[in-house]
Amino acid sequence: LFRSFRSLNGRWKFRYSPNPASRPVGFERPDFDDKAWPGITVPGNWEMQGFGIPIYSNSRYPFSFDHANPRVPRDDNPVGSYRTAFTVPADWAGRRISLHFAGVDSAFYLWVNGRRVGYSEDSRTPAEFDITGFATPGPNTMAVEVYRWSDGSFLEDQDMFRLSGIYREVYLWSTAAAHVRDFEARTDLDASYRDGTLDTSVTVRNSATARVEVSLTLELLDAAGKPVMPASSR
Repeated sequence: LFRSFRSLNGRWKFRYSPNPASRPVGFERPDFDDKAWPGITVPGNWEMQGFGIPIYSNSRYPFSFDHANPRVPRDDNPVGSYRTAFTVPADWAGRRISLHFAGVDSAFYLWVNGRRVGYSEDSRTPAEFDITGFATPGPNTMAVEVYRWSDGSFLEDQDMFRLSGIYREVYLWSTAAAHVRDFEARTDLDASYRDGTLDTSVTVRNSATARVEVSLTLELLDAAGKPVMPASSR
């Protein structure tokens, strides 16, 4: 598992801009000079690291807008520009590479090696991108442009402090072309709490162009690690 996982948490380069008009256009280029930029800890909110201020609000939106034509503000919408580097191990050749953001508030664009990968919003759910066609073996650059307010902010009016940035972990993970994408195990007991059922489901994904034969084996173990039912293959 750990051979296929790389954490990107740590110190990134960062530039705070009070609005989109003042953001550093072109910062996603691999040759962009960010030596003068300060560092920021990821994960973490930028307001808690000296950039901007937290805003507390409960029943009101934390920004002004025209109710007849609702838009987030243009002149008061801070933007955080992040840059970092990562290395793709040589033994990941031929495998799929995914980049996972566990939480970004509230919307962001992503570039890898100067090429735009995608966009995501919804500050309380993770975002994941397949960067297989963007990353290369060895060193790579990544740029992330985070907006404090987006149209998703209209759906996030809760009693809380408004904080911004990449505030949850970021990591790379790699899989073979054919791999287990998700699995679920459900258990149920009878009325006497003596006998139970185990129901499992597995989602297998194949991103290769050719068909791949795979097999799965399920085995139930007790607390001591001993099998309590025969292994099942399918």
